[in-house]
Amino acid sequence: MIRAPSAESAFHGVDAHAKGGITGIEITFSTPDAPDIIDLLRQRFGDSVLIGAGSIVQPSQAIEAAQAGASFLVSPGVSESVARAIIETGLTPCPAR
Repeated sequence: MIRAPSAESAFHGVDAHAKGGITGIEITFSTPDAPDIIDLLRQRFGDSVLIGAGSIVQPSQAIEAAQAGASFLVSPGVSESVARAIIETGLTPCPAR
C-alpha cells in the first residue's frame, strides 16, 4: 500500500517497490491526485505491475479509479452504494474487514 503526502512521492515509492520486486501495489485515495497517479503508473509499468486503488469510501472514487486503469479496488468498510459501485466497475473487489 502506498499512502503518500504528494503525487510525486507516491510515484517514486511505487517505482522503488517495483524495482525491489513488489508488483502488486495499492494507491490509497488519501494520496493527492490518486487517479492521476494510477494512470501514470499504468503508462510507466503496463501490465508488469498490478496497480489498485484503496480507501474507496465514495462510489465516485470507484469509478475514477477504474477509469484511471486500476486493476483492483480496496474498501475499508462497505456501504451498499460503495459496494454497488465497485461491483459495477467489473474490477476485483477487496473489502477490508
